[in-house]
Amino acid sequence: MRAQSNKRQRLLVVLLTVALAAASYVYWATRIPHRPSNIPEDSTYVPLDKTYKWVHCWLDQQRRVNRCSVYQSDGTLYFEDDYLPYGSANPIPTERLKISDRSLADNWIILLQDGTQLMRHDFLDRTEHMLNERRGRVQ
Repeated sequence: MRAQSNKRQRLLVVLLTVALAAASYVYWATRIPHRPSNIPEDSTYVPLDKTYKWVHCWLDQQRRVNRCSVYQSDGTLYFEDDYLPYGSANPIPTERLKISDRSLADNWIILLQDGTQLMRHDFLDRTEHMLNERRGRVQ
């Protein structure tokens, strides 16, 4: 009887340990880290494979273009550039510039929550060709 009770206790300890490890993993995998103070408050946390970035986009009214800044996790500016919406010459209005946390699969495209893809101006031809291929629009 005592041996069976010890087995149950060991099993309970193992199950609790596994449950605690799983809960810890979920907590650490889903928490948003502290945003460095030099990064704009409305920036979006974008998790990547082994790191993360912060992305901030806005409409430059004077130039009539969307601008986006991408910051490293420590707050260092990674790059800033003009972005154009795929399939349109018109910039996205500020109220629609809601960045998806699935952005930055590469540094050429920023995905918005409504599915709009912003193409980085410096890589416009390459990015547009790639998106056309994905959509079967290349001739």
